[in-house]
Amino acid sequence: ESNLGNLRREAPRQHHSQIALFLEYAGMPRPWEVPDPYGGGMSGFQRVLALIERACECLLDRLCEYHQQEQNPVS
Repeated sequence: ESNLGNLRREAPRQHHSQIALFLEYAGMPRPWEVPDPYGGGMSGFQRVLALIERACECLLDRLCEYHQQEQNPVS
């Protein structure tokens, strides 16, 4: 999580809550770091790919939801 800490140190304080690790978007329990698949053979690479694909789908859903809210704000 040192990358996360580095980003938060560089970002203005008001944006800290918007900075997250990628796998947090996948709704996975900790740890949220993308594991290194190198020592896990083909199944290790497949597991990491599945994690990344799930996080991408969840992130895209969040972005679409945010965009929809921006286009149709609640009065």
